Amino acid sequence: MRAPRDREGRRFADAPFSFGRIERWAVIGAVTFAAVAVGAGFVVGGGDAFQHLKRIDAVLVLTLLALSLLNYGVRIARWLMFTRATELPVPGGRNSVYFLAGFAMSTTPGKLGEAVRLWFMRRGHDLPYERTAGLMIADRLSDAAAALLLTLAGLGGVFAGHGWTVAALVAIVAAASAVLLMPGWSVPMVNTAYRMVGRAPRLFGSVRRMLIHTGRLGSPGLYLAGLGLGLVGWGAEALALWVLLDAMGADVGLLQAVFVFCFAMLVGAIAMLPGGLGGTEVSMVGLLIALGVSPDIAIGATAVIRITTLWFAVALGFAVLPLAMRLIRPDGGEPRPKPAGEAAL
Repeated sequence: MRAPRDREGRRFADAPFSFGRIERWAVIGAVTFAAVAVGAGFVVGGGDAFQHLKRIDAVLVLTLLALSLLNYGVRIARWLMFTRATELPVPGGRNSVYFLAGFAMSTTPGKLGEAVRLWFMRRGHDLPYERTAGLMIADRLSDAAAALLLTLAGLGGVFAGHGWTVAALVAIVAAASAVLLMPGWSVPMVNTAYRMVGRAPRLFGSVRRMLIHTGRLGSPGLYLAGLGLGLVGWGAEALALWVLLDAMGADVGLLQAVFVFCFAMLVGAIAMLPGGLGGTEVSMVGLLIALGVSPDIAIGATAVIRITTLWFAVALGFAVLPLAMRLIRPDGGEPRPKPAGEAAL
């Protein structure tokens, strides 16, 4: 892979991140992931592990990729919905490209590199981060809430007889998530903190403005719509795991597959590892084995589902990244000048 260039062939040295370094980490991560998956397959299942993989045909692969694309599509729709709610003047087509390009940074710790979407808005549309940061906050909260709700819903398939407990936990998570987007409690806290510290007025002012802009995303209807789209998106990828396990001959129910996938995603996110690598895979394999899936199928299914979700997204992000870089340059010329005092992303 080569770092994106403009139309005259110049590298984008003015970007607040190193494309070359991120690309190298992505390639190293993909190669390491593949090597570990193959090695684990040989150690645990020997030839049997690869016999199960022979059941995966082109139709199944296309189905898995289509479910991943459904996830990306509904998340783009949610991103555009949040953008309109905050009245940001970014065309929908460009904004969609920015969102997809952010997937190239999914292998950064905690996926923090995906905040490059805000940098695109800053460079291409002169939008300060305090106006756009709310998009990332709402996007992350919607994803986390959706994954939590799906995990709790999947508990019903793993721990039978606790339906009322699961329902109560789902209601609590939904209520707590809605409160997190309400700025009514957070802005006074920032004001109190500033009065106590008495310094850095610009910093506290920026935080306060960011919370106010984020507050536009806190209406119950908007938040529930974003949460609903998150449930559809992540539910599609959890469904992909169930379809894959069924094709490989594993006796796992749909709710169990939903629990395994979403719980493993949460573990990877909490670990703050690049792309959740390591934590997600170990959790997924361990949970599948605990549900009675043979180790060779568990390892094979985990490797395939991660390739068709995480690594598919990374590849798609890198494919779109050069287009996103061209879009933020007026007529392919020099980059827009940075306003004085602009902070790096």
